[in-house]
Amino acid sequence: NRNLSGRALIIPGATAVKSSYFAAALPSYPGYYIFPTTGWNWGTLHPTGAVDIANVCGTPVYAAAEGLVSYVGTGWDEGYGNNMIIEHPNNTSTRYGHLRSASAAEGDYVLQGDEIGLMGNTGKTDGVSGCHLHFEVRGARNPFVK
Repeated sequence: NRNLSGRALIIPGATAVKSSYFAAALPSYPGYYIFPTTGWNWGTLHPTGAVDIANVCGTPVYAAAEGLVSYVGTGWDEGYGNNMIIEHPNNTSTRYGHLRSASAAEGDYVLQGDEIGLMGNTGKTDGVSGCHLHFEVRGARNPFVK
């Protein structure tokens, strides 16, 4: 069971389709997610459905919507660093990457706005990003894309 997220799938003879096509095909849930922290939202959509929100390391990070914490990763963890995934009742999930620390554990049920961790720079945070939150939405459009 390998995680192949973010990898290209090559199908011989198939026509190439831009990732923006898939993002447009995802459902939108206006007002379902709150902004998960304070800071500068770069607003650029990553191939993983994420945006980066920059601020000072140690800035609180909040659950964008209620749900079950299904995963808490530490160390490098494929570049996400210390990170967390929350599964939501609308069949979507959110991932919070590059955390300094997590204050919720796998199996916890969190409410929208609960503090779940602190912004950090763990994992792959090179370049201009520094301390930031990698906020990813899976199964729906990320509402914080500019």
